[in-house]
Formats: sequence, structure tokens, C-alpha cells
Amino acid sequence: LKLMMQGLRGSGLNDSDRQIEGLEMRLVDVPTDQESGLPLSYDPEILREYFDGLPGLQFQRIIQIISTGAPLIGSIVWNRITGNTGPDAQVAQAAKFNEIVTTLGPFFIKLGQALSIRPDLLSPRAMVELQKLCDKVPSYSTDIAMATLEAELSGKFGRPVTKEDVFSEITPAPVAAASLGQVYRAVLKEPAGEVVAVKVQRPAVLETVSLDLYLIRKLAKFTQWLQDVGLRDS
Repeated sequence: LKLMMQGLRGSGLNDSDRQIEGLEMRLVDVPTDQESGLPLSYDPEILREYFDGLPGLQFQRIIQIISTGAPLIGSIVWNRITGNTGPDAQVAQAAKFNEIVTTLGPFFIKLGQALSIRPDLLSPRAMVELQKLCDKVPSYSTDIAMATLEAELSGKFGRPVTKEDVFSEITPAPVAAASLGQVYRAVLKEPAGEVVAVKVQRPAVLETVSLDLYLIRKLAKFTQWLQDVGLRDS
């Protein structure tokens, strides 16, 4: 009961500034222009029409998911065969699951975060381990983040704009990183001296989350079809 309450209260939140060193997200990148690229608003039917025409991209993502999750599945099966299903094994599996969902990106991180407060599905020790997903994920290159920021600023102002044009100073590294982006502390030139938090979205986040939502809907429909077939056959 004590461990369960610790998990529900977020006692497993990571005190370090980053997730495991060297851990990187595996994302996919596709065009996002308004005419022929990925839609910028969520609509299941529009996404279906878009991704139905990109079977290669679907296959690439499915391979990413399977290859990333295979070691954990193999470990679970082996532990069942050998009878190693105690608390220590559960914690080790939760830690591996933590790494896997972090690697696979925002959709899976949100799934892990939801599971971290489900005592009806996970053991208390596993819940505490998954709490680490709730506050720290790997950061990405600041060079890429600054290029993204300057591209957004240039689009907004209608002319080339650098970060130096807007900020008198900005931290060289992110002060926090989350599943969808990372945050920098900056000081505006106008109004002069005002301190702000600048959040920059991860590259390929929109594409990857949209593709994952598309694939999970396809999986749900396929599962429903299997259930319908089973009901008809019985």
C-alpha cells in the first residue's frame, strides 16, 4: 500500500535533469506543407487518406516499433518460462519499458505516463519506476532547436530573423525537456529585460504522433474485425 501511494503521489519523479544519457527518440519525418504535406489539424479521415498513400512510411514506423520493443517482449517471455516473475523482475521490466516508450516518442510516452497511475494494471514498484516518464525525457540538439526557432520567427515577421534580433540572451542548453519539445530561458530585447521561457517543438513530432495515431486506429479496426469474425464463426 505504501508503494502504491508513492506511485500515485509521483514519488518516482526523476530528480536528474535528463533521462538516460545517450537515449534518443526514433521519429519519422514527412513533408508538412499546406498543399500536399501532412495536415496540421487532427482529422482521422484526412490522416487516413494521407497515410494510406505512404505504405513505405507505415512499414518504417512499424519496424521501428517492433525492433525497439522486441527485447522487452523477449525478456517477459523468458521470465515467464523460467518463473522469474518477482518484484525485482517487474521493476527491471518497467525500467526497460520506460526506455522503450521514451525512444518511440511522444505518443508512447503519454501511454507510459497514463500507465504510471494505474494500480489496477501495474504493481506498485512498476508504477514508481514509470513515474520517471512524467518529468524528464532526452533533449535534442540545441543547434536544431535554434534553427527551428529562427525559421518560426522569420515566418512570423516576414523577413529573416535571428535569435539575437529578438533576445538579448538565451541559455545555450535547454533548462527542461519534455515529450513534445524543450524549454530555454531567454531575455527579450523588447520589452527590454523581460525574462521569458521559450519552448521549441521537437522536429518530426507532429509527423510521428500523427502516424502513430493512424496506426493505432488501424490496429483497433483490425482487432474489431477479428472479434466480429470470431462472433460470426461461433
